[in-house]
Amino acid sequence: MGLKTASPEIWRRIVQWSRRADLPNLCLVCKPLQRAAEARLYESFAPREVNNYLLFCGTIATSNRFGAHVRSFVDNHLFPHAPLTQNQWLTVKAALLKMPSLERLVIFHPADCNAWLLDDALPFQLWEARLGLEWDPLLVNFLIKQKQLRVLQLFDGPSADPGAPGLSPGSLPQLLRLEAPLFVASHVLPFTSSLTHLQIEVDPQATNGLESFLSDLGRHAPMLRALNVMHIPDTMAARCLKLISYSCPNLRHLGDISLPCDTRSEVHRHLMSMRHLRVLELDVSRWFPQPVGMIQRLIITELRAYCPTLEIVSIWCGHNQNTWALEGDHWRNRSERAQRPQFVALGGAHHHHH
Repeated sequence: MGLKTASPEIWRRIVQWSRRADLPNLCLVCKPLQRAAEARLYESFAPREVNNYLLFCGTIATSNRFGAHVRSFVDNHLFPHAPLTQNQWLTVKAALLKMPSLERLVIFHPADCNAWLLDDALPFQLWEARLGLEWDPLLVNFLIKQKQLRVLQLFDGPSADPGAPGLSPGSLPQLLRLEAPLFVASHVLPFTSSLTHLQIEVDPQATNGLESFLSDLGRHAPMLRALNVMHIPDTMAARCLKLISYSCPNLRHLGDISLPCDTRSEVHRHLMSMRHLRVLELDVSRWFPQPVGMIQRLIITELRAYCPTLEIVSIWCGHNQNTWALEGDHWRNRSERAQRPQFVALGGAHHHHH
C-alpha cells in the first residue's frame, strides 16, 4: 500500500502513537500526515510563557485552518505581573472567534481585561469553562448561550448587588458541576436543576444570604451529590450543617465542615440524618493543640458511630490534609499537602486535571 492510498484512520493512528515533539517533523512527510499531525498539535493549548501564548493566538487568528482543531485553550495564570495591551487582547479575541470546536476554556484575567472578550457571537459550545472574569452582563449573556456546558468555575463576583444581572430560565441546561463565590452561585442555582457537584466560597465578612441559599439548595439542585462550602464562619457552622442536612439529606460528599473541639455532639446529631454520606471533609485548624495520629482516629471512629455510611474522612489542619479511608474494619491514614478541598473519590467526580 502506497502513502497516497493509506486511509485517514492510519494517519490518525500514526500521530496518536507519536511523541508530541515529533509532530512538527511528521507535518513534513506528506499532506495527509500533515493534516493529522496538525490536528493533534493544535488540539490542546496550555502555554508556559506569554510570548508563546501570543504567537499561538496570532497564528490561529490569521489562519483559516488551524483554529478548527483547537479543543482546549488554557492561559495558565500567565499575566499576574505582565498585563497584556489592548491590541494583544484583541488578538486573543480574534483567535477565539476562529475556534468552532473549542470545548474547554480556562482564562484567568487580571483587572485590565473583562468579559468583553466573550461578548461576540463566539462559534463554540463549551463543555468546561473556568473563568476569572467579573460577573457582569457580558459574561451572563455568554453563559446563557452555552447550552452544552457541564463544568463551570467562576472566581470573581461583585458584592451582593441586588441589581446584578441574572441568568434566564433555561440557561445552562446540562450543567453538572459549579464552583463559584456564594453570590454568583445564588444567581445560577435557580436556573439549573441538573447540578450534581457544587463548591461555593463564602466571604466570612459577607454571609448575608448563606442560610437562605442552603435552605433552598435541595429544591434548586435535587440531583446534588457533592457539596463543598468554603470558609463558613465557626459561629455559623452548626446552623449551616443543620440546614444542609435538612435540604440535601442524600449527599454522598460533604466538605468543608468546621468541627468544634468541645461541642461535637451538635455535628453528630445533624450527620445522623445524612444516610448516604460516604465522604466527609472536616476542618480542625482552630483546635489547640491540633489533633494528630490516634486522636484523629478517635474523632473519625466517633463520627462513624453517628454516620455509619462514612468511608473516607479528610481532616484539614491549615493546608495539611490527612485522609483516612476505611478498609475492612480499619481506618488507613494517608497524609499529604493539597489544595483544598477536592471532591475526593466520588466515582468519576474528580476535578479535571489535564
